[in-house]
Amino acid sequence: MKNKLLIAMAISTLILVSSVIAEELPNAGILPDSPLYPVKILFEKVHVWLTFNSEAKTKLTLHYAGERLSELNETIRMGKWQYVEKLKEEYENDINETEVEMNKTFGLGRNATALAEHVCNMTYKHILVLQVVLEKAPESAKKGLERAINASINGHENCLGRLEEALNETNDTAGKFNCTTDNQCANITAKCPTTSGYQMNCFIPENRTSGFCKCQATWKKTMVNCTDDSGCKELVCPMVLGNDTGICLNGRCACGAKWQLRNMTEWKERFGEEYNSTIENIQEKIKAQFETQKKRH
Repeated sequence: MKNKLLIAMAISTLILVSSVIAEELPNAGILPDSPLYPVKILFEKVHVWLTFNSEAKTKLTLHYAGERLSELNETIRMGKWQYVEKLKEEYENDINETEVEMNKTFGLGRNATALAEHVCNMTYKHILVLQVVLEKAPESAKKGLERAINASINGHENCLGRLEEALNETNDTAGKFNCTTDNQCANITAKCPTTSGYQMNCFIPENRTSGFCKCQATWKKTMVNCTDDSGCKELVCPMVLGNDTGICLNGRCACGAKWQLRNMTEWKERFGEEYNSTIENIQEKIKAQFETQKKRH
């Protein structure tokens, strides 16, 4: 729990872009202070209930989760903090239902890579918007908003896991095709999650003249040497929590995260001299999270 909150707090460096992302959320429409708001919520619940296709229901509940965020943004802008807790609960319910329906889709054996990409992209945006809301919230509302951020992170991690499953299946198929150039892999029908920063390429191992087709992270095709993070600003990274920022890692630019702490000196500079074994344990958890994300990509 602690490491997830730390990750969420650390993405505050992306606050400048979150205002643009907020524009992509659904229009708030009728707000909780309106007498028509219960009618709006009832209509949404009936709409979800009458939607039987699990893929369509996933998109619908995710859309309504975004609508709750838009309402949250607007009510906070108007200073109506009394509605925050209820909106937060409704948001968590929508995100949880999105996870359930997405898992059902994958459980039916369908190729739902595009669906998982959509959920990952939107939950990533939700996290950024919630972070901005958290910055503006009074202390009394922050605990509930942190739980909403955790719900978004859980949803994001769940869809990343689904994407990893789909990616493994794709590469099982793509790996059967030999190649010497990327063009020879262009017509492979296996789904490669391009909107999440992947591309079908010809992977040629070292000291080999030919290889096999593989869906891999786009940034891995361009290996740029570096001495610090400033040399990696031009690296285009996917909207994946923990891999969304160009960083200098072991002398090469890679997609990682600003919260990645690479040594104890950096940890002290970031958090001061007063760190104890508990903080060190959190650091180890963060490192483990980073390693897990690296393996996925």
